[in-house]
Amino acid sequence: MDDITLAVFSVLGGRLSEKTAGEQFRTNSAAWPGREGKYIEDQAALTAFSYGRAGKLSRILFFKGRELTAAENACEVIAAYNALLSMGKPEGFPELLREFAGNGICARGVFGTDPGAVRRFFGRRGFGCEMLKGKKLTEERLRKLAAEYDCFIFSSFNRGHNPFSMVHTMCVTKEERERFCVHNDHGGCRKAKGLPEAVFGYNNGRSSAILVLGIMSFRAERTK
Repeated sequence: MDDITLAVFSVLGGRLSEKTAGEQFRTNSAAWPGREGKYIEDQAALTAFSYGRAGKLSRILFFKGRELTAAENACEVIAAYNALLSMGKPEGFPELLREFAGNGICARGVFGTDPGAVRRFFGRRGFGCEMLKGKKLTEERLRKLAAEYDCFIFSSFNRGHNPFSMVHTMCVTKEERERFCVHNDHGGCRKAKGLPEAVFGYNNGRSSAILVLGIMSFRAERTK
């Protein structure tokens, strides 16, 4: 299921037109001042930010007739923003929305962003990355990933392996005394005692992780 899900995201991944992306960037830039340098913890509050454009039928089926906003579909971009901030390499949220609108947005934003595009984004910027998925998503491998990388991004079904429960993507940062913080969890910043708890404890353990991406602030040669 995980490989199928990632393949679907990859097929749906695309880009907005330059005109639409430019219009949304201007809207988002006007809404951004005052938020710089802070983790984004409450995605639902981002109704002033635009990311993608759904057709009439998609708005009816998925968004109760509302216009599409970052509050509904920008969790992958938020995770990237929070990860960059945690590693001391911050970029503006409007700039990141425009970046992914041009490379990786899925079905014009109806299905958010291709998680593979997030990995490619960090790779292009020279960060070291390692992805775990499928049978490699074990507690042992997650503990090893936690020891070797600076921060983490994971994508998960909200309930079990049910794709209709939708996917949520979050950034996990290291805190003091081997504790971790899951940013933009549904309850804000969720604390965890380790990376396995951060990933497998999402939605009180009722979720199912699709992938976990370890990120370091510089690229290093690694022996797999």
